[in-house]
Amino acid sequence: ECDDILNIEPENSDAIELFADIYEKEKNYNKAIEYLKKLLKITGDSYKIYFQIAILQSTLENLDEAILNYKKSIELNPSFALAHITLANVYYIKKDFNSAETECNEALKYEPLNFNAMELLIDIYYQSKKSNEAITLIDKYLFFNKNNAEMLYKKGVILDETGDTDTAIKVIENAINLNKNIESGYIYLSLLYQKKGDIQKAISTLKEAIQIIPNEEKFHYNLAHLYNEDEKIDNAIKEFEEVLKINPDSAVALNYIAYAYAEN
Repeated sequence: ECDDILNIEPENSDAIELFADIYEKEKNYNKAIEYLKKLLKITGDSYKIYFQIAILQSTLENLDEAILNYKKSIELNPSFALAHITLANVYYIKKDFNSAETECNEALKYEPLNFNAMELLIDIYYQSKKSNEAITLIDKYLFFNKNNAEMLYKKGVILDETGDTDTAIKVIENAINLNKNIESGYIYLSLLYQKKGDIQKAISTLKEAIQIIPNEEKFHYNLAHLYNEDEKIDNAIKEFEEVLKINPDSAVALNYIAYAYAEN
């Protein structure tokens, strides 16, 4: 039916737009882009159409083309925060953190409480080793999202990397209290206790984690190593046996158990 319309009326914008939508739903993104470009010729410059093209180019991993179209969209509508954020994400993928930071800040200029922009900017600060800026923005984010355990955990990691391990421990403990299923939190917290020389705390942290998430291989694996460090070989063997129940091909677990029994 759309073909018939276009045969009669080649510049029917509704039919062209419908074709673009159909091809996008069929994941034929190149054809969708082709029809969106036809639509631009008929309707004239449109920030929405340039944005659609940019999204599809990003999906196709044509990142340079995506950047050009995001920029065209923004030129036509500078306050279009979503375009700034998605452009920032493309720069982030390309590891152009300076440009990504600029675009996030542009988005936040127009939408100061855009949490997607904040989350991306925090990651950009982290990758750029701007710890103070990251923590400041995390605190602002947490003011409005007090129960976001993942963000609280991220703050703890950054604090540890800046040398403030004691505060990092408290922050990550708070994150775990908010979300008992935050797997990486338990592992990182146990490593912090281990770093401070408190093996028993490190062990108890992973034992708590196993009670909540019993089939996580890393918990048993790390706990086995802690028991080994604490010279509790029988306990280490038991944990490596748990590892093998989850991952029968674990070479470390197999070798440790074989060596331990040979020694005994």
